[in-house]
Amino acid sequence: EFWKKNCIEKLLNFGADGLWNDNNEFEIDSADSLCGVTHKNDLAPIGLVGRSLQTFLMGVASWEAMREVDPHKRPLVVSRSGCLGIHRYCAQTWSGDNLTSWKTLKYNIPMCLSLGLSGWVSHGPDVGGFTGDVVSPELFVRWIQLGIYLPRFTIHSCSWKGVASNDSYDLDNTNEPWMFPEYVTDVRSLIEFRYQLMVLLHSLHIEAFLFSYPVARPLAFHYENDPNERSLNESFEFLLGSNVLVAGVFEPGADSVSVYFPGAKEKWFDIESKKVFAGGDIRDVSAPLRNRYGGIPVFVRNNSGLVLSGSKFENGVHVGRNDRNVYLCNEYDEFGDNNVELVWFEGKESEEDSIFLKITVKALGKPECMLLTHVDTELVSEQEDIPESKEKVLQKMEEICRFEQISVYGMNRPIACCPELAHSIVGESIVISTKHIL
Repeated sequence: EFWKKNCIEKLLNFGADGLWNDNNEFEIDSADSLCGVTHKNDLAPIGLVGRSLQTFLMGVASWEAMREVDPHKRPLVVSRSGCLGIHRYCAQTWSGDNLTSWKTLKYNIPMCLSLGLSGWVSHGPDVGGFTGDVVSPELFVRWIQLGIYLPRFTIHSCSWKGVASNDSYDLDNTNEPWMFPEYVTDVRSLIEFRYQLMVLLHSLHIEAFLFSYPVARPLAFHYENDPNERSLNESFEFLLGSNVLVAGVFEPGADSVSVYFPGAKEKWFDIESKKVFAGGDIRDVSAPLRNRYGGIPVFVRNNSGLVLSGSKFENGVHVGRNDRNVYLCNEYDEFGDNNVELVWFEGKESEEDSIFLKITVKALGKPECMLLTHVDTELVSEQEDIPESKEKVLQKMEEICRFEQISVYGMNRPIACCPELAHSIVGESIVISTKHIL
């Protein structure tokens, strides 16, 4: 009650949109120290129940405080620590006070993937490292290139980086996007691409709510029978959803990276070069520090696609936020499967609402092009009743839908469609009005 009361009176009543519980575990070294665990002040060892209970109950109190202040707003609570079940109250966490090093950049990945498998699907390390030495320009850029694909993306550090004592401060060494002037343009482009990825990340968080899937997934999540140890035992490459494969760069001076492509029957498209890589192969892929679309090697699974928001920014404002650009890919196989399908979900961003809009785009791969055949929409929900009348269904869809049109591109081949489906054809894309699909 103390924590809940103070969250309301000192934060939420002043307009705070979320609550961040940091340093919220017992900072007492001895696990045998005792703490009170009931209103009768019964005692138990901190190491047994105290550390987990304290963070869990603070998360519950924070969540309840937000619900009390605004019952219609989805609570956003971040917690540094917790135990199994805390994800029901605290949406996000991170990897703690990570050290600035190439090794940390690499091993933060399996740590984050493990959190996702444990139910805490929104996670990510402090980009650039929280403590330790001052980050180098190369490591900083590589960390941002990877971080934009994780659910939580935060450039952050302590204020004593690179100094001999934690009692001293050097704010010039604090991680900031502009800390290396020669790379500011690169960092800005990466952050802008992160904004384009938000529609995909939002969709994957809805998937996590509906189906309990992680947002970022180890290869074994979808390829549990893959015999290669890089799919079964390693987690340094990862999947963003089921269609996107991400491969970071973890060594200084590297201009290429070894990538394992999971799934013996799969094919993967490089989003920059449009080259196709066969599942089961290990290939060296070009990964220069600068001027690669998407930052690091990123691939889309054959017969699927990638949805992004628009790329237009004006004076630092993402004016393309409500655009929807769909990129479909198909490697035509005369004797194989050429059915292309991409599914994503839209939902209200802050209001508490568990009814979502599911959008399905389908195409058929042909020798000369991809033929767009369907763009379908439906309402889906885990908890609430979906309206029965057509009028109420349409009204609900219009409430959720923030975009006016979808632009569909062929990632590696031309796109065509039936005349009655397209609103217009602009350059290499087919533009479909929202009015045609709702």
